Amino acid sequence: MRKIERCAMWKFVENEKGWLKVDPADHFPEGKLLGIRDWLEDDIQHSLRSLELFRDDWRRVRSGECEGTAGNSTEQTLVGDEVLFESLYERWDDFAMPLAEMYEILDRYEDFLRERAARRRQAAAGG
Repeated sequence: MRKIERCAMWKFVENEKGWLKVDPADHFPEGKLLGIRDWLEDDIQHSLRSLELFRDDWRRVRSGECEGTAGNSTEQTLVGDEVLFESLYERWDDFAMPLAEMYEILDRYEDFLRERAARRRQAAAGG
């Protein structure tokens, strides 16, 4: 089992064009970051409901009902205690991460989506 390298201070942010970025920018290697962005933005998208559906799918994976999930751009397969990420369009090399790291990324993406929605509501209200 690989040790998860944790940096308590990283988070998802969006740049001026609205693209998903990570702060600090070098938290993930570039190829892995491309895969994570494809997974989050293309498969889960900017939807808390889609995020919850993905979590439901992974409850089924962990219970043994299926081996993994696939979305618009990526496929994720449970291999032991790790998740193998594959690009459906060969945009980046396959990579694996511990299951716990996948859930940490999902938690931080949920935080990002909630904060983004709050900012947009505030901006729409004139504040």
